[in-house]
Amino acid sequence: MDSPYSRELTIAFSALQNAARLSQSIISAQDKGAIEKADLSPVTVADFAVQALLIATFQDAFPGDRFVGEEDASGLRDNEALLERVWELLQRVGGDGATALPATRELMCDLIDEAGASSPGGDGSGRTWVFDPIDGTKTYVRGELYAINIGLLVDGKQTLGAVGCPNMPMDAAAPLCNADIDPSGEGCIVYAVKGHGAFIRKLRGSADDAPPRRLPRQQAPDALRFVTCVGIVDSALAGVHEAVAARL
Repeated sequence: MDSPYSRELTIAFSALQNAARLSQSIISAQDKGAIEKADLSPVTVADFAVQALLIATFQDAFPGDRFVGEEDASGLRDNEALLERVWELLQRVGGDGATALPATRELMCDLIDEAGASSPGGDGSGRTWVFDPIDGTKTYVRGELYAINIGLLVDGKQTLGAVGCPNMPMDAAAPLCNADIDPSGEGCIVYAVKGHGAFIRKLRGSADDAPPRRLPRQQAPDALRFVTCVGIVDSALAGVHEAVAARL
């Protein structure tokens, strides 16, 4: 893709590869360190570790940007055993030229908290990265499909998006079920920059090793398939998906 955000995409691809490797390293484990948040949704050691990895990486690459994440570190600060599990998991990812790691446990918690307490902002807010470290924690816990989401807002408007799907096949076709795991184990990344189209590539490998495929533009809104959570406690956003569909 020829766009003014090529460096951002390079950082995103590397971060997603490392985040996928981190999360996949315990996906078969019976105990993923899941705890229940106040909204009754689960969070695992992978959620915390991936968020810390993403924030450390993007803060190192773009120190002037803002960051928003789904999790905060209160559950770690109150549970030393859980904190150690997250720290140990994070150490499995070796830092490379594009990936940074927090230097201490305290810094790890501070990074998670910094993003957890932020909000995207609107006009004049500049660049804000938004992360969902494990999108689909319930299915992740079951060893099914999940995603790692990265978005860039510029003055409150989404400009770039990159979604890592560690166990979804690149040639997946609808309808796709949670249990439709990629038999090759390669996974994929779906990404887009505003005004430059949407693409899909293999999760692993470099851009040269994994050339992207441009996704066709969807011309008929009625052909789009919308999905939403089964229960209100899963999203607490009743009506939002319907409103988006109506605007499209």
